[in-house]
Amino acid sequence: MKYRHDIDGLRALSVIMVILNHLGFPWCGGGYVGVDVFFVISGYVITQHLAKEASSGTFSIAGFYERRIRRLLPGLAAVVALVVMVAWRIMLPEDFRSLTNSVASASLAASNVYFWRQSGYFDVSSITKPMLHTWSLAVEEQFYFIYPLLFACLHKAGKKLLLPVLGLLVAASFTLASFLVHGHPIPTFFLLPTRLWEMLVGGVVFLAFVPFRPSKGFGALLSCGGLGLIAVASTMYSDRTPFPGITALLPTCGAVLFILAGQAEHKTAVFKVMTWTPVLCIGKISYLLYLTHWPIIVLWTYLKISNLGLLDKFLIIIISISLSVAIYVFAERPFRSRAILPQRWHAYTAATAFFLLCCALGYAGYSGKGYPGRFTAGLRTVSGAAKELSQDDSIMRGVIPYKGTRRLDGGHVDPDEVGTFGGNGPADMAVFGDSHALHLFDGFVSEAQRRGHRVKFFVKYFSPPVLDLSSWNEGGVRYNEEVVSLLCKDVNIKEVILASNWTMYLKGGVYLPHQSHLLQLNGKDVSPSDAEATMRTHLTRTLERLRANGKSVYVLEPLPESKLDILNTLRRCTVFGRDAYDYIDTSMGCYMDRHATTLELLRRAAADSGTTVIPIAEALWSGNRFMIEENGTSLFIDYHHLSPSGSRRVAPFIFNRIYASERQ
Repeated sequence: MKYRHDIDGLRALSVIMVILNHLGFPWCGGGYVGVDVFFVISGYVITQHLAKEASSGTFSIAGFYERRIRRLLPGLAAVVALVVMVAWRIMLPEDFRSLTNSVASASLAASNVYFWRQSGYFDVSSITKPMLHTWSLAVEEQFYFIYPLLFACLHKAGKKLLLPVLGLLVAASFTLASFLVHGHPIPTFFLLPTRLWEMLVGGVVFLAFVPFRPSKGFGALLSCGGLGLIAVASTMYSDRTPFPGITALLPTCGAVLFILAGQAEHKTAVFKVMTWTPVLCIGKISYLLYLTHWPIIVLWTYLKISNLGLLDKFLIIIISISLSVAIYVFAERPFRSRAILPQRWHAYTAATAFFLLCCALGYAGYSGKGYPGRFTAGLRTVSGAAKELSQDDSIMRGVIPYKGTRRLDGGHVDPDEVGTFGGNGPADMAVFGDSHALHLFDGFVSEAQRRGHRVKFFVKYFSPPVLDLSSWNEGGVRYNEEVVSLLCKDVNIKEVILASNWTMYLKGGVYLPHQSHLLQLNGKDVSPSDAEATMRTHLTRTLERLRANGKSVYVLEPLPESKLDILNTLRRCTVFGRDAYDYIDTSMGCYMDRHATTLELLRRAAADSGTTVIPIAEALWSGNRFMIEENGTSLFIDYHHLSPSGSRRVAPFIFNRIYASERQ
């Protein structure tokens, strides 16, 4: 079997794209498609080996899995050991506990399922998960479990069956991915059934085009076209691109074209570049580079606390390459060449031992709750906000109503299921909004109880409390209409408070720098240039309608936001002996840079409708900066949501503005 150096070149390109994407270079926002190119290569190479062995009668399932163990285990074991040792020294208990669980799932080839159940690949918390990238290894390993057996059975039944059956599986998997990617994007991204087609495409290409020999000119056209498709996807896609599905055709077809171009007898200039010695060296260690770079990024960022600079990124690349070379020389190559553990049973024993150790680590991390005793008692004070939040999770069943296990905020409001909190009697005030309404719960309920008021909450995530407007959350337009109608009809409710992360819908999330606009008008995207005018027009209409029905309406101005998770930063600073205010900009200038446009919009809409704006950020102003903690307890639980302690600090300020005569 002739060795394909161009495959190593393609591997090098793929891993470079992934690394640049993970390092946050904006011109490589779609670099994650390098994983899809890897999938195609895997399918092609594995099918090549299986076809040769099946034809010669030497295929052995035990031999196949031994080769996979010798290929994958050394690097994974080395990375796990290094990551756990470093994480033990620096990671907070909940993050370390999550790490040990992810290590156990990686040893079970189930980390894709584990991370699917946790959150999305592009979730902001991903930067605290050193083993997140192993999801793609799990997908490949699951593919390796089923594909050799399927291939052997089909080959034995008759070669004529092989290609049609694989083609049908490609079509079925691709169709499934294309349909599910919009309604169920996270499982579609992570799970094998919707990724299977990419690996099978590689196999189909090998089986269908083995005798294919393009001319030099046609080969050059194929290679340029293939690299062009991959380049377009890596530079034009972003974390909001529905993926995989139809969009995955670009990198997948690009990989196919490049592989076919490499079968040309006369090598092109592109081939020579892609098989240049430094490129081949990167391709040779591409698996290890993929394994090492992401944990280094996570742990480096974790220790530094602030975002990575250009020098940090350069050093991360150098360290990733150096570590990958070391693992290749001292672990992978000896194990693969049988210089160590030469017998087959040795390999299986090593794999079993690794699996048992990882599972034991996962159990220990879980039962030990991340071993908080590694750090000083000062961490417990900052942990207060996280503990408060976990204890109050039950409030969600009052603020966001449930029937059984079904949430009732999906576009319909049942008046009988809306929770009422505070004093006695019917509710006389209502809070309406997105998660920035929800985080007021603790403070509002305690303050309403103290003052003899009763409050209702109407909360829909990712949806501004404005008629005709919505965002990511489906059913927002209908929900808002029903809430406003209900409020207008309820004669007992006198005061209505609108609370929202207003600026996010106009500019995107401050903590997601590549996030585009989020505002929709009647289900259709509003361009960033029209977002401000659209928001003002429809907010004014909403306020006027409530006012016309006798309500006193109050709009809450935005709270300070941070590019860093405030609670997590406070806790890490406690561990590392640093001042969180050195990393989080809490100045008025930073606040105004972010929110000046929003403040003007809200004030004009309020003036036009005769309503009131409450500058709640003033409740956190102290000296010459906004507070993010008080007496060691965080006032925030993440980038912009108040903790229960923060809610209890802000609520009296709001009540004093609404009920001035009750001020105490």
